[in-house]
Amino acid sequence: PYITRDGAEYLQSRQPRVVGFDFPQDYCIRLMLDGEVRPIEENVTHDTLLRAGVHMVEYLTNTAALSGRDVFLSAAPIKLANADGAPARVYAIEDLSAP
Repeated sequence: PYITRDGAEYLQSRQPRVVGFDFPQDYCIRLMLDGEVRPIEENVTHDTLLRAGVHMVEYLTNTAALSGRDVFLSAAPIKLANADGAPARVYAIEDLSAP
């Protein structure tokens, strides 16, 4: 799966502060894994969401295990000097009692 520009614009229109992904969200990331450098316009989630100030938590795992309506998500990135991203310890706690 990947997100199209229309999909990224829809997400941005919902005005989230953070969006999490459990897959490479832009199609061109698959090409970049083979060493190709792609322009930012092809990285549609980065181009759309980051420009709107929406933070992205990428390459999450086990998101299918979340079934509750209310979830507390914590993402604690490692502080790296001069970096625009970092590995993070991410965990979720569900409120399974919520209706």
